Amino acid sequence: MIHMLLPLDLFRVSYDVAVGRPYSRLEQLLLRLICDDQGDEGRTFEELRQAFQVHDRLLIEGLVTLLREGWVAMAQSDQEIRYVATAEGLLTTSSGRRPSSLRVQRRQENIVRELMSCQLARQSDLDLVTARDVRRKTNRGARSFALTERQHRKTLNGGETEWLLPRNADEQQWIRRIDSNARLVRGRYYLPLRVDLEKAVVLGLPRTGATSPR
Repeated sequence: MIHMLLPLDLFRVSYDVAVGRPYSRLEQLLLRLICDDQGDEGRTFEELRQAFQVHDRLLIEGLVTLLREGWVAMAQSDQEIRYVATAEGLLTTSSGRRPSSLRVQRRQENIVRELMSCQLARQSDLDLVTARDVRRKTNRGARSFALTERQHRKTLNGGETEWLLPRNADEQQWIRRIDSNARLVRGRYYLPLRVDLEKAVVLGLPRTGATSPR
């Protein structure tokens, strides 16, 4: 078994993950109509149908969106369902802003690029060591174990890393923005590898899919 080190560059990628979206023009107008002159009774579905003259499915989808956001509520009057604006819905309309459920979070992820063929991976998927770690454990410099670097580009475009940036699919999160240039973290980083010549296998590489696009 041969032990060796794969040299890496470590980058810190800043990006924004978002949930939700700005609402469509139809949903905006639908909320406004429900808010305007609704009195205490609200609007019936038939009134909305007559006002918009669009397919019922579009109206239903718009109403469901507004109900989920809490801007519209359902009330029953004389055996008929009516749609009334909530206090938050009235505030949204009176503010003059376009209704939106967009929520954005700022995040960072550490991405490594190996210096042989420029493959990328998340740091969290690998067991990395630093040059200091190697010196402490072996009393020898890391370069005596390391493969010779073939790549010397010290920049990383954030767009290259999109497929590696975590997001919660269950919450329908999506990547809204990635900083164009990732920040290089100073220091020498390595991935320890073991090569079994008899079996012709390399041990220590990330699991399948960690360094290839999804």
